[in-house]
Amino acid sequence: MKTNGRLRNHYRLALVALCALLTLSGMALAQHQGGPPDGAVQAPDPLHRLTQAIADAGAAALSTDQQTALTALITKFQADNAPTPTANKTSYDTFILAGNDTSAIALLPTLANERTAQELARAKALTTFAVAVVKLIQPQLSFLQKSLGVDGLVGLIQSLAGGPGRPGGHGM
Repeated sequence: MKTNGRLRNHYRLALVALCALLTLSGMALAQHQGGPPDGAVQAPDPLHRLTQAIADAGAAALSTDQQTALTALITKFQADNAPTPTANKTSYDTFILAGNDTSAIALLPTLANERTAQELARAKALTTFAVAVVKLIQPQLSFLQKSLGVDGLVGLIQSLAGGPGRPGGHGM
């Protein structure tokens, strides 16, 4: 039995070492393949998926003016729609951490109503955002619609906002 236990420990140790090696190899490969130099953090490109879809659809690339306007629109949407916890949500969290399930459960109807109102406000803002994006990408719109279909294009446009609407659907 001792041999079996030792053998298992050796396998576990080998597995941990293999995982660490694969992680380090992946990091080194990412650095070698155009990662940011000298440990600098590269900001994600919020237009990457859109520009890739435009290229795949064979449409004209976004102009500098379009890129600037879209980036500003995305930044403003995200700033204006950042989630903010309510006093009731803070109380609910406090009750959970205190082990007070009765009080936490009593807050659930209020939290559900708040959540519904927040989701409706975000959906309205997302709709306004999507229409503004459509207006900005008019030269590429028909190409994208042919390539992605209506649902795929709406999903792509709404995904620019971040949050719901990421790959796989438009979040409504």
